Amino acid sequence: MASSLKFKIDNQFVNAPVGWEGLAINATFDGNNPQAIEINTDAFEFANEEAQTLINWIAGGQDGSTTGIFEGPKFSIIQEDENNSLNVFDGAVDLRDEFRIESPVSAFAKVFKGSGLTELDERAKAISYQLLYSEGLITDSDFLSVPYLTEPNRSLLETALLNLANFIMIEKLASEIRALSTDTTNVTANAASSATAAPAAAAQGVALTIIRLIYWGLLFTYIIIIANNLRKTLISPVKYHKAIKVKTLLERGFQKLGYQYNTSIQELNDLVYFPSKNSVDLNGLVDQILSDFIINQPGLGIPSAGDFGYTVSEMVELINTCCYAKVAVIDGRIEHHALISNFWTINSTFSVPDVLNEEIRYNADEHNARTLITFAQDESDIYTRQNYKGTAFEVIESAITVDNPQFQTLKGLDSVRIPVGLANRKNELNNTEKFLATLLGAIDELVEFIGFSSDQASEVTRRVGMLLFEKEMISTPRLMRLNNSNKLDANHRDKWSARYLYENFHVEKSFVGNNYAGQYRVFQDIKIPFGFSDLLKVLNNSYFTTNQGAQGKILSLQYQMDKDFAIATYRVQEIFTRNLKQTLIEP
Repeated sequence: MASSLKFKIDNQFVNAPVGWEGLAINATFDGNNPQAIEINTDAFEFANEEAQTLINWIAGGQDGSTTGIFEGPKFSIIQEDENNSLNVFDGAVDLRDEFRIESPVSAFAKVFKGSGLTELDERAKAISYQLLYSEGLITDSDFLSVPYLTEPNRSLLETALLNLANFIMIEKLASEIRALSTDTTNVTANAASSATAAPAAAAQGVALTIIRLIYWGLLFTYIIIIANNLRKTLISPVKYHKAIKVKTLLERGFQKLGYQYNTSIQELNDLVYFPSKNSVDLNGLVDQILSDFIINQPGLGIPSAGDFGYTVSEMVELINTCCYAKVAVIDGRIEHHALISNFWTINSTFSVPDVLNEEIRYNADEHNARTLITFAQDESDIYTRQNYKGTAFEVIESAITVDNPQFQTLKGLDSVRIPVGLANRKNELNNTEKFLATLLGAIDELVEFIGFSSDQASEVTRRVGMLLFEKEMISTPRLMRLNNSNKLDANHRDKWSARYLYENFHVEKSFVGNNYAGQYRVFQDIKIPFGFSDLLKVLNNSYFTTNQGAQGKILSLQYQMDKDFAIATYRVQEIFTRNLKQTLIEP
């Protein structure tokens, strides 16, 4: 095997590193990650010309002839035989960590695979969405204009005064209508007896009625104006703020990192990120309200500097936390899928050979008796506390049969804290709006009776379904699923809440739910037949299916390049207890 391996630095064939035969490729998968979070080697010794190549590479960072110390040259290992040439390792020399020059002809460095997830995450931490906006990767056309309302709790006195004003206005209109009706009756009676009545009296009655009609018309016009001004001033105006789809944020972020993005998480198609708000435009606000202008508020639709999700790394972490998902880099593309998805298993190509292993271990130590999923609350918004349902969901897994409670070993808490808030919806009109809707509805009918069109009442009723805040400023961003009108559906908490996330994603780690999906048998430090072709399969996807059809996953792997085996720790799904039940709690 040794004679078939060749090495490249910066796409040029070079001499093999000193003592490479005893060095190992290490892959760490960190539990549930389908792809290795880190792929590296022990430190290589580069000698003579190869050492000088690395020294010159670093020096080139001063004059721009190379990318310098923070982006080392490409490093490849190729396995060749008479018929095939296989790239078994494509990465780069790490000139940043643990690199040292011992002499002009000797340098020590590790090499790493560029698609290692730890390296990807470190790069993603350095990219903010403000940077992407400034560079034009995110533009104003990517933003949604989301209507929202602010409604402080009204005092009883305010409501009483408004009701009194409405009563006086309606009563005045009713009394005028009664007076008009009386005058019309009198004029009709006078006209009927005009042959015997004095002409002056008849003329006086007609004139009085005409005056009354003019007055009534003016009063009616005045009432329409007052009603509209009441609508505009007594209820909060509809304002608009920019937001953005999470899928757009992820696509643009990975584009900056040099990758395409693919996901099977369907919720991302309508999942919207609404950033915190720390400013409001008050200039000319009264004039805008009275003129029915569209009131757009300042601020971008991307996460603010203080919001969780400000960087690409945090946005990935946010979705991974919500949807119990992971990412992998495959063929220059980011694959982002929930662990409950079958994407990982149907795309796995590695198969662990049958090995004799009499030791039996289970992952019972990974079990948590309590799982708690919570969204953040916004202390500046009372509605996040009043409408609490959906903010938290708790699952308790306990024994069905217990002989001695003191000997129970069920314990532990899996706390899933989601650092953004749930959105609140305006579900119904308040008392003020109901009065205005009734009044404007009556006016609409009168206007239409006269022969004109009017739909003032809808300006009130259309508010239902909009985003609702107590105040203009919000300190916690919101994550929500919006419909095509950029509103929240009446059942929006059924489609995005702590319970929804557990039942659709986090149930995968339950030792009870999803057919006891979280129970595994663990195989520790097992020696398995292994070659370079196997290495390529495992590094892309650590899931596999056994000959018996059970699902398994590699947890860690060490492969020595001059050997035909690897030392692996892996697990295989196996139910080892059914003496468990679930209790679901939604506060």
